[in-house]
Formats: sequence, structure tokens, C-alpha cells
Amino acid sequence: MKLWSVICIIVVSAVLSAVHVHAQPDVGAYIVDAAAKVDAGDYAGAEEILGKVLAVAPSNDAALYYMAMCRLALKQTDQAEHYLIQAITADPSNFWYRQRLASIYAATGRNGQAMLIYEKLLSDFPKKTELYFNLTELYIVLGEDEKALNTLKEVETVIGMTESIAIYRYNLLLKTGKKEEAYRSLEEYNSRYSSPVVLCALAEHQLSGHEYSAALTYYDEALELEPGFSPALLGKAEVLRMTRRYDEYFTVLDQYMADPQESPEAKADYLSEVVRRTGRRAVMSYDNQFRALLAMMMETHPESVIAAKCHAEYLMHTWKWEDLSHACMQAFGKFPSEIAFLEMACIGDYRLKDYDKVLATCDMILENAAADSTKVLNTLAMKGDVYHLTGRRSKAYKSYEKALKLNPDDVYVLNNYAYYLSIEGRQLKKACEMSRKTIEAEPDNATYLDTYGWILFLMGRPEEARGHFKRAMMYGGNDSAVVLDHYAEVLFSLGEYDRAMVYWNKAMNINNGEIKDLEERINARKRQREDRK
Repeated sequence: MKLWSVICIIVVSAVLSAVHVHAQPDVGAYIVDAAAKVDAGDYAGAEEILGKVLAVAPSNDAALYYMAMCRLALKQTDQAEHYLIQAITADPSNFWYRQRLASIYAATGRNGQAMLIYEKLLSDFPKKTELYFNLTELYIVLGEDEKALNTLKEVETVIGMTESIAIYRYNLLLKTGKKEEAYRSLEEYNSRYSSPVVLCALAEHQLSGHEYSAALTYYDEALELEPGFSPALLGKAEVLRMTRRYDEYFTVLDQYMADPQESPEAKADYLSEVVRRTGRRAVMSYDNQFRALLAMMMETHPESVIAAKCHAEYLMHTWKWEDLSHACMQAFGKFPSEIAFLEMACIGDYRLKDYDKVLATCDMILENAAADSTKVLNTLAMKGDVYHLTGRRSKAYKSYEKALKLNPDDVYVLNNYAYYLSIEGRQLKKACEMSRKTIEAEPDNATYLDTYGWILFLMGRPEEARGHFKRAMMYGGNDSAVVLDHYAEVLFSLGEYDRAMVYWNKAMNINNGEIKDLEERINARKRQREDRK
């Protein structure tokens, strides 16, 4: 049963014994029906019933309370507060009415008013432990740290010492700058009860001061108490990683990955974060160990798509393109609804320059994701790129046209389509219109500015083109040999020969075979310049 349902029953039961029900024999049934509708989220239906009750019993506290709950759910906080105050006036002893009003005050920044209600509630209901924590939070917000600490002591007299209170006190003491006292409070608790949770907190405290040996001792003690306790395993692993004890590090992680009780999501998140932080080159030094961890995770969770995705992402991160393609096709066979595996397989095959395989996989995506317009569009765009790359221009343009029917404003497709048309010198007016849409959508994108400027240049409008290339230089164009080369051509055509040569020299310095005839063309322009002198 939901907690809310339990609360509803408690409140309704309390109200049904009140004098209001005896005055109106049918009110009790109405309240029960309204409470059920509130629980189901039918606030309009609840308010209709409650309105009938309040018409004949305007001070019925339960009806007022549930009307407040309806308004609160509808984010009408002021009206909810109004109804709650009326309910409390009708029944000042009701815990739930007062507790709810206090929570509204706290949520709307009226912490002082909330605190007064909680303090009175605690006086009336000293065994309601949640009130101690409500008050502690408010005291912290109000900067009354000593009151917060004293309130924690009070709750311990009610329920005794617990690890949750020990951790809470520790964090509160840290917040108030009492680092040593915070540490001693945890040590005191651990000396009496010894908890793996508290031991891990002690270890983290030592880590904050770079006391790696002490931290490791605490983690080992936690693991003695509870072998396989995942926070201790991961904490210990991190200490070993930070101290470069990698053989031990992977041994501990292997134990963690083999634990069937630990969720594959948590394992995947940890591995992904470690790989991201470590960087590809460093990861590659321990490729076998990372692969073993991934294999263990997938063996432990054979039905987890998260584990399989983590494996694929690792292969992508480490540029294992052949392995990526193979693993993703296997994973898709096992998880046929996960189109992401086909998309990653395409990336692997594209990097391997196995373009026919890319196209075949694209067709699989189109077949299996026909209802997903975004995936269909992206796949058609990839097919267009691959077709153009392999010289099948007619098919490339057909793919782009299909993609633009799904989204006429997709800037990636518009840019590529326009640029490829400009390379061929075809349909420049159409190319110009498509390219113009891309810079309107992303005016600071150097690639799109380059395409548009280049098309303007090809259309005999170099003066207009220059402005767009100047903007491209401001937003990263200096890092592209192609953009630099295009800008130089525009400047050369305008007679700015020296500036053109500056940009051509920059292009030469970063050209990595992308522009195969760059040096030859620059030399030709130099001769052309000499001829014009």
C-alpha cells in the first residue's frame, strides 16, 4: 500500500470518530470517496465531493484538509494554506494537518513559522522521530547549528544511537567547520557499534586529508565486517588507483564486478567515469584488465543491456573499431529493440572504411526503427554521406532529399547537401538557399559559415563571402585547413594577396592530407600574383 494511502486511511479514520460525522450521517462516506479520488489524482472529482460536504458542514476538518491537498497538488499554495488553517482551527490536535502546514511554510521560505509548528508538534508528539529531523534541517537553514546538534542528541534519547544519526551529525559538524570533532564523533560511534557505513565515512575523512594508508585500513575493516560491501570495495579501489597500485586495483574491481547483488547500472557508471577520467592512452596501457572487468560484468549480468552498452562504449572510446562492429551486431541480436547498437556498429564500420557494411547496417536501422523519425533522418543523412564519399552522388542526393522531407530544417543535412552541390558547381542557387538556413539557425558555426561563404564566392559574390569567412575565423575556422584555404581564395580574388598568403600558410601548417593539392595550388597562386605585378 502507498504511504499516501496509509496516511489517508489514518486521517479518515480519525475524522470519522469526530462529532462532525454524527451531525451529518452521510459525510463519512463522502470523505472516504473524496480521499480515494485524491489518492488517484482525480482532484476535480474530489473537490466536487468535498464542496458538497462543506456546503452542509463548513467546518468539517477532514473536508478542509482534503480540499487543501487538492489545491496543493494543483500548485495553488495560498489556497491550500487557507484550507489547512481552517482545518487546524476545527481540530487543533490533529498531527497531519499541522505537519502539512509546517511543510508548506518550509517550502515557501517561511522557516521561522515552520520551526514554531514543528517545535510545538515535537512537544505534543515526542516519539515522532521525523519531527526531530525536520527541525534539525530548519535549524541548519536558519544557521542555528547548536540547536540542530542538540536536536540530534534529543532524538538519540528516543531511538538510541544509529549509524544514520552518526553520519548526519558528522556532516553537520563538518558544515560548521568542526572537522576534528566530526571525526571524533564517528570514531566514538565506531568504537561502540562498528558499522561498515561509518567505517567508509571515516575512510573518506582520511582521504580528504590524503591519508591513503589510514583510509585503506578503514576500508579493509569495513570489508571484514561485511565482505563485498560495495562502497568499501569502490573506496578501496580508488585508494589503490590513486596510489598507483594497479594490480591490486583491478583485483578489487574484479570482485566488485562479480557481485550479482550490485546493479549493472552502478557498475557501468563507475567504469564509464573511470575510463573518461583516465583518457584513451592511459586506458590502453591496461586494456586487457579493463576488458576483463567488462567481460565479468556482462557474464554476471547477461540480460543487462546497460552492461552491453558499457562494453560497446569502451570499445568506441579505445578506437577498437573491428571489435566494436562485431560486439554491437552481437548485442543487437540479443537486444533487437536497442537500435543504438546498430548505430555504434555503423561508426565502427565507417572508421574501418567498410562502407558497404555501413550502408547495409543503415538499411537494418531503417527497417527496425521506421517509427522513429529522428533515427530515420539521421540514418538517411549517414547514407547520403557514405554514398557521396564512395562517388554515388545521385544516391547521396536522393538520401538527403528523403531526410529533408522528414525535417526541412535539419542543419546537418542542409549543410552537407549544399556543400557537396557546391563542390560540383551544381544548383548553386538551391545550395545557397539551403546553406543560408544553416547560418540563420547557428550563426556562430564555423563549418556552416564556411559553406555559405564558399557558395557565395562561387556565385561571384566574394565581397559578401568575406564577411562570413571573417566570422568563421572568430568561431574556430582557424583550426580547419579547408576553411583557411577557402578564405584565402576569397581574399586572393579581391586582390588582398598578402593576407591570402598568410591564411594559405596557416592552412599548410595544419593540413594533414585533407587537401591533397594544397601546396600545388598555392604555388600556382604565387605565380599568378607575380604575373599580375
